[in-house]
Amino acid sequence: MQPLCVVFVRHGESENNVLQHQLSREGSGRNYGKLRASDPRLTDKGKVQADLIGKRIATDAKHRVVAVWSSYLSRAVHTCLRISAQLGAHVPVHVKPGIAELGGMYSFVRVGATTDRIEDTQGVFQTAKGMTNAEVLQVMPHATVDHRCDEGWYHSDSVESSHEGLQRAEALKAGIEQFASTPDLVTSPSEGAPSLRTLVIVTHGDFFNVFLDLLRKYSCTGLEHFTVNSSEKVVVPNSSITSFHVTPVHHERHAPPVCHWSLATISDTSHLTPEAASLESS
Repeated sequence: MQPLCVVFVRHGESENNVLQHQLSREGSGRNYGKLRASDPRLTDKGKVQADLIGKRIATDAKHRVVAVWSSYLSRAVHTCLRISAQLGAHVPVHVKPGIAELGGMYSFVRVGATTDRIEDTQGVFQTAKGMTNAEVLQVMPHATVDHRCDEGWYHSDSVESSHEGLQRAEALKAGIEQFASTPDLVTSPSEGAPSLRTLVIVTHGDFFNVFLDLLRKYSCTGLEHFTVNSSEKVVVPNSSITSFHVTPVHHERHAPPVCHWSLATISDTSHLTPEAASLESS
């Protein structure tokens, strides 16, 4: 059975990325958690980055994109929109809550007396439901959404734990392997078409590091050379590409498929112009 190429794309630069970079340069990075937005938008640079990555994927002669998956977070949805525009309306887009950033939807809310020093400000982290299906479809009318997200995609009253994030990573891995093993996707391309079936997934930096850590435990070929743990993360710049070949090796009826994963590229930003380079690279 032929492999499925899975292309993970980190969203384009967001307002939070700019804020975090600015605070870090000022030596006040510890305040980021209190100042971050729960669902930041793409910056103008982020939109350019998304256009460039869409162009790269659409013009790669080796790949035949069969679907695009995105999280419900605004920065991912609008990155996906720009990638989809390059690929064409015939490529299905699915928006999935399980690909979201680690932690979910939350922001810091001040409690009690106000102070000019943000580091001295007391408060709590408050969750929000995030984009609804109607809001997603207003951006991408052709997308397929999750019926559970009519009132928003984040349904917890607390910030997501690392353990819950790992459970989502496990579910994503299983979903990809099911997708790779689905018989109606294992078809021969038309004459002259690219032969490598490709799934594009627009996701987020911290959650993707959890996913990489999970793959390392499953002995993904090529990933053993990279340190992936909670204290030393792989740098995943905005609009970077990390891709894998997922090859089904065993699939019995009524049983989860077994697939072999191999790393093809990691954190590749060669499609970005110097002007569009990520803040992480500056």
